[in-house]
Amino acid sequence: MSPARLRYPQSFLSLLLVGFAIIVAPLIAGLISNAFAIDGLAERSQSAILRVKDFSISTLSSPTGASAASPAAVQAASASVDAELEGLRSDAARAKQRVFWQVLAMIPAAILLVAGFTFLIARPISALDAAIHRLGQGKLAKRVRVDGPSDIVRLGDQLDWLRQRLISLEDDKTRFFQHVSHELKTPLTAITQGVQLMSDRAIGELNTDQREVARILTHNAHALERLIQDLLTYSQLQNATRTATTVQLDTDWFELDELIDTILPTLQLSLRQNDLQVHFERVHAALVGDRTKLRTVIDNLLSNAVKHSPRGGQLSIDLVATPTHITLGVEDEGPGIRASERTSVFVPFFRSHQTMNAAISGSGLGLAIARDYVELHGGSIEALARRDGRRGARFQVSLPLAPTTTDSSAGES
Repeated sequence: MSPARLRYPQSFLSLLLVGFAIIVAPLIAGLISNAFAIDGLAERSQSAILRVKDFSISTLSSPTGASAASPAAVQAASASVDAELEGLRSDAARAKQRVFWQVLAMIPAAILLVAGFTFLIARPISALDAAIHRLGQGKLAKRVRVDGPSDIVRLGDQLDWLRQRLISLEDDKTRFFQHVSHELKTPLTAITQGVQLMSDRAIGELNTDQREVARILTHNAHALERLIQDLLTYSQLQNATRTATTVQLDTDWFELDELIDTILPTLQLSLRQNDLQVHFERVHAALVGDRTKLRTVIDNLLSNAVKHSPRGGQLSIDLVATPTHITLGVEDEGPGIRASERTSVFVPFFRSHQTMNAAISGSGLGLAIARDYVELHGGSIEALARRDGRRGARFQVSLPLAPTTTDSSAGES
């Protein structure tokens, strides 16, 4: 059997009023009790005064007159008054003690009541805040459910309706990406193959100008192919995050430095075009990971460094191996990244101030994809200043020797 759900008042205002009434009720009860106690003391005091007055009148108006007011009678009256006063003092002391204990008991009771109603009030508000935060992050798998007053529950239902609308829109966007990517890949493949045939001189010799045109076409075809692949990869990662599905890592043991060696030749055209040199501080660095995804990470970091490097500059790659982690660093001699933007550069489609000023083209997805793939391995990536203090940017990746889990989820648990 499911546990009984807490029954809330019909509205949030009603909840506040009920909480206020319950907290104030003990205070009112204590005041009423003390009022009755003080009223009782007042009546007893008035009664004692009246008895003394009656005794004095009866004594003075007796036939014997002064003889009635003998020392013995006065002493008896005085003893009676003292006894009455002592009783009043005793009752006052008890009333004071009772008030003290009531106040002492009401303070923790009031604190507990305030804490309890604060929890009741904060619980649905916290649930709404968490739901809005998840929606803002694009984590749409978890249903929005808020317990509380009916108006708060209705607000939670509206947020869940918004979640479902966002899922529908994201699905439409994913289908659009897939459709457009498929439609673009077909003519792009034909262009790439045609240019390759020209470059291989399968249709005849090319003069210098024709070879330059073929080179430009090849470069731009590869750039367009990378853009399409980035869009598809980003769409897949977002879909995994949205639906809380699992992104599998196809792990094996390989040398990270050897993987870098296989990537560098694919960048030779861009490196020659920009007259860039590569300095690779090679060390033996073996780890367990998804070779394909880590290749994408390194390729994106190096391509980003190429785009931001000045002509004739140098790219630096360094590896540091420890008993638990491997650290990869990629440095360029470009404009660098402002400290305030070093976190934002990993946000999809973000364009830094320097990138916009330099009119550098790009999808804005390469670093976001790199971050997601690194985090899938249980690692971290950050943008830093160069280690030597010179102008430029440094991207540093820290990877465990083996992923924290080979079944990493891109979504929420």
